[in-house]
Amino acid sequence: MKHTLSIIVLALTIAFVGSGCSHRIGEFTIVSTKNYETKAQYKLVGRIEGSDKKMIILFFPLGTPTINNAVDDAIQNGGGVYLANAVIESSAWYFILLGQTGFTVTGDVYAAVDRGDLLNPNIEKFELKKTGDALTMVSTSNGNKIAVQDITDAVAN
Repeated sequence: MKHTLSIIVLALTIAFVGSGCSHRIGEFTIVSTKNYETKAQYKLVGRIEGSDKKMIILFFPLGTPTINNAVDDAIQNGGGVYLANAVIESSAWYFILLGQTGFTVTGDVYAAVDRGDLLNPNIEKFELKKTGDALTMVSTSNGNKIAVQDITDAVAN
């Protein structure tokens, strides 16, 4: 009985001392922190992840993570300008007096096409078009439209 009680107390202590959590902040059609050219065409680079995480020592954070920095990291990792189908998550973990908190962004990165891409019919290309008050990416091959939401608008709301 004493041995079982010791194991339960040890398990509860470990659960209290070391814990973490993560949650989804939101999903966005398209987000960007970069300047864009409305006359340029863009192509899909791939599904890329970026993050901005800061350590916490003795309950003091060593910086403040931001969604903007996580989006920038993902875009830079893919060499692009936009993230489409973006998912933004927040996470944190702590163990005794050490921890980490931050944001992770995963999305499809779009980059400006180069001359070789313009001649390749297998690469779907998009153009940015102003439609009313909004900006839309329009496929040059099939006319599909994707609305653009700037990350600063998403954070402000």
